Amino acid sequence: MPTLTAQFDGGPCATTIDAKANIFDDSNQVSIGYQTDDIAGTGSAGCGSSLVAVVNWRNLDSGGVGSVSRHMFHNETNSISFAPGPGRIAIELTTLGTHFPDASRLEVVMHG
Repeated sequence: MPTLTAQFDGGPCATTIDAKANIFDDSNQVSIGYQTDDIAGTGSAGCGSSLVAVVNWRNLDSGGVGSVSRHMFHNETNSISFAPGPGRIAIELTTLGTHFPDASRLEVVMHG
């Protein structure tokens, strides 16, 4: 997935969000593994402690849709998972705060 650059809530600190989709066909799960890497304002007073990331997904074959959100923290490695069912899945990663580009998008295929 393309890298997002985002601002932490309540402060001038910025981070990059590098994400990768992992597909688990046996459980119909998609896991978006991510890592945040601070690029500006690390450790300075007034930085927010987290940002809210949102993964929106759409099953292009069944029409199913969903959204999962979580707080991401400074220099964190973690994942966000969801179960879209079998088919072609359009995935979009974005944040509730200021970020660039507008979203990181990817399409994957789940075999049922």
